[in-house]
Amino acid sequence: MTTVVALDLGSTRVKAAQLSAGFTCDVVVALKAPDLRRDGLICECDADAYLAVAAEALDRVTKARRAPVPVGLSCQRSSFLLWDRHTGIPVTPLVSWQDRRAAGWCPQREAAFASLSIRTGLRLSPHYAGPKLAYILKTDPQLRRQVSAGSVLFGTLDTYALWKWSGGTHHETDISMAARTLLADPVAGVWAPDLLDFFGIPPVVLPQIVTTTGRHIALGQRHVVTAGVADQAAGLVGSCRCDGNVILVNLGTGGFVIRPVGCTMVTLPGYLTGALWTRPRGSTDYALEGTVNGIGAGLAACGAGKEALLIVDADSAPDAYCLPDTCGLGSPHWLPEVAAQWSDNTRTLPVHERRRIYMEGIVFRVTRIINDLDGARQCDRVVLAGGLSRNAFIVAALATTLDRPLYTCVDPEASLRGAGALALGAFEADCAATTRAVPREHVGYAKEKYLRWLAWCDDVLGGAGRD
Repeated sequence: MTTVVALDLGSTRVKAAQLSAGFTCDVVVALKAPDLRRDGLICECDADAYLAVAAEALDRVTKARRAPVPVGLSCQRSSFLLWDRHTGIPVTPLVSWQDRRAAGWCPQREAAFASLSIRTGLRLSPHYAGPKLAYILKTDPQLRRQVSAGSVLFGTLDTYALWKWSGGTHHETDISMAARTLLADPVAGVWAPDLLDFFGIPPVVLPQIVTTTGRHIALGQRHVVTAGVADQAAGLVGSCRCDGNVILVNLGTGGFVIRPVGCTMVTLPGYLTGALWTRPRGSTDYALEGTVNGIGAGLAACGAGKEALLIVDADSAPDAYCLPDTCGLGSPHWLPEVAAQWSDNTRTLPVHERRRIYMEGIVFRVTRIINDLDGARQCDRVVLAGGLSRNAFIVAALATTLDRPLYTCVDPEASLRGAGALALGAFEADCAATTRAVPREHVGYAKEKYLRWLAWCDDVLGGAGRD
């Protein structure tokens, strides 16, 4: 196999890897991403500082190579910026997907967006670029004039990186990234005029939408980007077969539950439909998706813990519950104003117990989503990936609550493996090795507690817990 390089532009870490036979990560460099600046609903960082970290990661894994090496790029979704078309200088910060400055803008227009929501497969959410950009242009007349004149360019993080590193010769992205802005039609694979009109975005500022693989973007003498894709799609390629009979649970900074549905876009009330990638001959694959927002930060806020010690024979806090979403409640409720809800009796619990209750909340949220995505046809396999897939308590409790075996991806770098595979035009990374976890008697209480948790959610959400 030709040696390839993968670059993953994450929210908290920038990772690069050199991959060899079987898409094994031989050399992995992980660098801390620049800190996000938070001020109320605003969440952003310096785009060029971020690219400097990414360039360093890429150089570290290829510094010994003399011939150009193909690169697969995996990128966080929805983070974006605007920059000067001529100078390349950013005119906005990198606005994070976690930014919710459009939280007040969206509800006022939700009814008007209803008919468009079916086409996009998404909801009108402040997490996406379209609403945030519309809000920014509404509040910044000077920037609005620049956008109207076409003197600036728009792009998600992958687009800006490729534009900058190619010396401004490539202004492009793929459908997995474009569709997540709420500005593109995921079936037609183009920027949609009615969506652009809704958000007030002129097409002149937008990148070209191209295929996910088969690209050729020379970055200097050592790198040639041949594929670019959203991080969740890369994780799917790198961790399991994408035949529609699998559900991938990717637990990291956020929680994402993804079920591929093939080349026909389908919808499910309460859930998102995302474009995974466009193949060289033009066909697009889709997936249903459920989200649990901000669980990485939420668990970190609970303090450190040794999860192996938390696999206990009995539940010492049977009436303590948590909704773990810290960045607005995700699928299937979609309540952006609801975040990290705890039952009153958790306030006096010791740190290790609160941590366990929080992890139970993650397990129960994921269980609910998997049960919905399964529908009438249970998938053949549930695969766990991401940092929290190595959390002993979460794995054991989830297998028990679902009452079925789980398969945990052995390689922790699923997104890198997937990006590397796509760099060579492969949509499967030889199916990563997995370990099998079965329901455990030690956390047998979890299955019954899940039902009580659902009832508690009904009370907390005013009856919306099962919608």
